[in-house]
Amino acid sequence: LFFDRVVDLPTYSNNRPMGGTTTTSVAVAENEVASSVYSFQKDFFRSAAKTFGDTRLDNVYEGKLLRRLEVTSVNVEKL
Repeated sequence: LFFDRVVDLPTYSNNRPMGGTTTTSVAVAENEVASSVYSFQKDFFRSAAKTFGDTRLDNVYEGKLLRRLEVTSVNVEKL
């Protein structure tokens, strides 16, 4: 019963989400380029974050459960 509920929870992945299942050479090439760009950006921004002392990346790993935040109300307050 517990595992039936847990199986659909979203988890963190280090890989780029893949699009459809098309196998044309153009689609395959597009996926390869998109994966390369995604990997480059991910590595670049993670390196930059570590350079600035951001330690949150130490807690990022494959399969980590993602938390959901639900905003129930928003207020604007004057200082």
